[in-house]
Amino acid sequence: EPELLKQDLKNQVTLYDVFLGQERRNQTNNNVDFVPIHLGHTGAAYRARAPRVCVITCSPPDEDGWMSRSIWGGHLTRDTFEAESCEVLIAEINQQLPYIPSEGDRHLMVHVSEIDYILEGNYSWPEVRRIEATDVEKAIAGYCADLIHNGDCIQLGLGGLADAIGSNLVYAGKQDLGLHTEVLSNCVAELMEKGVINNSKKKLLPGKSVM
Repeated sequence: EPELLKQDLKNQVTLYDVFLGQERRNQTNNNVDFVPIHLGHTGAAYRARAPRVCVITCSPPDEDGWMSRSIWGGHLTRDTFEAESCEVLIAEINQQLPYIPSEGDRHLMVHVSEIDYILEGNYSWPEVRRIEATDVEKAIAGYCADLIHNGDCIQLGLGGLADAIGSNLVYAGKQDLGLHTEVLSNCVAELMEKGVINNSKKKLLPGKSVM
């Protein structure tokens, strides 16, 4: 149980979260509030609370001092910690977070010169392991694959059903699929490796997978 969410701190600390995981178990302490919004509006929701202190997680910096927001980049946009309300920016540098480059106006890179305080970490993140599809999920996956045509843009989540759909897309010989997705699962990686997803037919950001 997170120390800050224990019962004896419920009058001092309240968590407002747009995606509940293990925090669900703390809801009975009356210090966890779920904010039901589209995940794409996460940054705007944080900005609306005008944070004074922001904490982010980054990969180790490159030789020029740039750190990648890595797998957590999209959850706290630059607008949040560049806002006038933010007085302190703290970064935890985790040696095990992958360095994922990004570019453009909405890039997910942070320079060490922007950080007020740096914490060092070296731990792995929990892994969502492959879940074997049930017979029902395999049957559903077959119907889903029939609905997807060559050149379509898809999104796949986590779990047995998503993995079964990915396997069916390979088996059915689908080609030139594009990707706009919330998560990158094992089946998505396999679809990329086999050339099923290549983003060649996309009209928005052709040639690129978008997460």
